Amino acid sequence: MKIEAVDFFYLSMPEVTTEGDGSQDALLVRVVAGGYIGWGECEASPLVSIAAFVCPMSHGACRPVAASVLGQPIDRPEDIQRIAAQIELDSMDLLQAPHTWSGLEIALWDLLGKARAEPVWKLLGYRQCYRKLPYASQLFGDSPADTYRLATAARSKQFRAVKFGWGPIGRGELNEACPLVWGEAGGGSHFMLSFVDRPAESDAVAVDEPGDPFRVRGGVVEAK
Repeated sequence: MKIEAVDFFYLSMPEVTTEGDGSQDALLVRVVAGGYIGWGECEASPLVSIAAFVCPMSHGACRPVAASVLGQPIDRPEDIQRIAAQIELDSMDLLQAPHTWSGLEIALWDLLGKARAEPVWKLLGYRQCYRKLPYASQLFGDSPADTYRLATAARSKQFRAVKFGWGPIGRGELNEACPLVWGEAGGGSHFMLSFVDRPAESDAVAVDEPGDPFRVRGGVVEAK
């Protein structure tokens, strides 16, 4: 099979705000090869991701992602690895290239799994499919009490893991919100924080210090 077509589908809310909520828009990717169709999603700025696929070449290390994808053979997992390496070489100076490739790669695994009638986990080399832990992902509320209510709602829906991020970060309320949320999460549950940038000093959440109630393990905040 050869990759015949790549199509992007840009979705957006009617009004996009400055709220730190990445679900206000989305970019779906459809890849066609050998009569099969695979779907993926780019979790990044949609229009910039599309531009990284179609933009003109600037120089040898700044080529469009399309140049490394369209027309390429796709018959085995090694083909996906080869395409990834080619993009890393030819588009290393194209800032959004990894984001664009992330959605394409998901679509290619989906397509290859369909073509070979095998689950993706087996194509990735695993001997079995391990159970996954779903988690409720949401923004911090506007106040510690609001965040607590969100955690309570997630718990009532049988979630054993919850992730909070963005929202009112920078308003100095995380130190109040974290103990409240963890208290709702209860023992045996996971409480995760998502930060892309360092929180304001007033929002610093102390962990792994003597007397602090939290510790960080693998990027997850847990109770000690």
